[in-house]
Amino acid sequence: MQHFPDPRIQQQRPPLPDAGDQPRRDHSRLRRRLLEGWWRQDLDRRISEFFHSSTAERLGYRDMSRNLFRQLTLQLSQLYTDPPRIEHEGVAEDPLDEFRAQLRDAWLWQVLARNQRYSVGMRESLVRVGWIPGEPGGLQFRMVPSDLVWASAHPDRPGNPDQVVEARIRTLTRNGKQETAWTWDVLDVREEPSYKVMLPDGPDPSKASDITADVLGGDFSGSDYPYIADGEAVLPHVLYHASGGTGSLWDAWTGKEQVDATLIVAVFWTFWGYCVRDASHPIRGMANGIMRGAATRGSSKGSRSEVPADPTTMLMIDSDGPGPVQALQWAAGSDPSGLQLAIDSYEQRALLSAGIAPSDLQASGAAQSGYAIALKREVVRERQRALLPQMEAGDRQVLALAAALTNRHTGSSLPESEWNLRYSQISLTAEERKSRIEEARAGIELGTRSLVDVVLAENPGWTRDEASDWLQRVRAEQAQFPRAV
Repeated sequence: MQHFPDPRIQQQRPPLPDAGDQPRRDHSRLRRRLLEGWWRQDLDRRISEFFHSSTAERLGYRDMSRNLFRQLTLQLSQLYTDPPRIEHEGVAEDPLDEFRAQLRDAWLWQVLARNQRYSVGMRESLVRVGWIPGEPGGLQFRMVPSDLVWASAHPDRPGNPDQVVEARIRTLTRNGKQETAWTWDVLDVREEPSYKVMLPDGPDPSKASDITADVLGGDFSGSDYPYIADGEAVLPHVLYHASGGTGSLWDAWTGKEQVDATLIVAVFWTFWGYCVRDASHPIRGMANGIMRGAATRGSSKGSRSEVPADPTTMLMIDSDGPGPVQALQWAAGSDPSGLQLAIDSYEQRALLSAGIAPSDLQASGAAQSGYAIALKREVVRERQRALLPQMEAGDRQVLALAAALTNRHTGSSLPESEWNLRYSQISLTAEERKSRIEEARAGIELGTRSLVDVVLAENPGWTRDEASDWLQRVRAEQAQFPRAV
């Protein structure tokens, strides 16, 4: 049954074992808030660190429109814009097409696209593969953010977990009433495989209650463990890494500069908006006078006397003392255009710390500010190539587990290993295509390239066999349909 828990519970910090892992989870959760858009409290906290409390209160509106971290993450997560093609040498085309359709109907590619965003942004993410009896197709794919997981791994395979505890929200029936609570899915394949559902009482695992039978309807450990692929017990969670070879399960702190810069930039633009609103006009004062209609606003720490005014308002002033009332005026308290350029410069330096050079950005009509952070296609393509081995390794595990579950529940005989994927390439710009074709033609004149290379230059991602078949088809059609003279 699908449950829709209270969003307030979703935003709570779920209990998980091992308090020593909490800093990693907290930072990963901050990154997830930036990706999902509910980081107002984080911005408020950073503003309170940056400004005096009275100033922080006067700022009013918080400008969260400039999310540098999310912009870069989305632009670097384009691997599944077009779904990859699944291939396996040992499967005939008809059952392979049926399996492809089953994966498509289970929204695999949408889940993997979301998973890539979280893998890039949070450095790790997990995809859980399951089977729901009675559902069309049966297969289910679910992205699991890394801040909701505790895991361990064998020292010889530090990047692949052998035990996972996932915090999940479930609706439980307790004492005749339904209530929503955090639970633990505990899966372990180190010795005898086991799958348990626990109700935690704080982070101490020894105080958690075993509610497996109540939630799952039976025992799923030992010989009843449901996740077997190629004859071995495996976890249903596939862990994806943004970088390979780190020698550990988690790499949560890499790129922390982007996170800090995003919050600081939001502080700056919030202050910029405040200056535009309240300090971009001449400052006026008064001597020996009292303004009528003044009201005290703000809290006790940031209280101030204000009179609402606009260009159509006539202010009423009473004399306060023997001398005449004097109106005074000074220059504007801030220069919004100069402040904007300073913030833009800070954003550029933040991009440099993220490994993005000014030459990597697309030119825009205005300065390359935070409003127009757009990476060039060749930069995105280069980053995707670096990310592809990690994504492909995870995708192969997902396909193997999906095939194993399909075999278990439908009696099919799909291979449970050695799956391959062909990913679509980011399309070339007109300039890139022209440059590649000219380079291939120059190679033909030198005798170092063939027409196959010209086809490959026009169609990145094709194999030489596909390019050769295409040329043969073109020549056959040209012979069949010669051009009219």
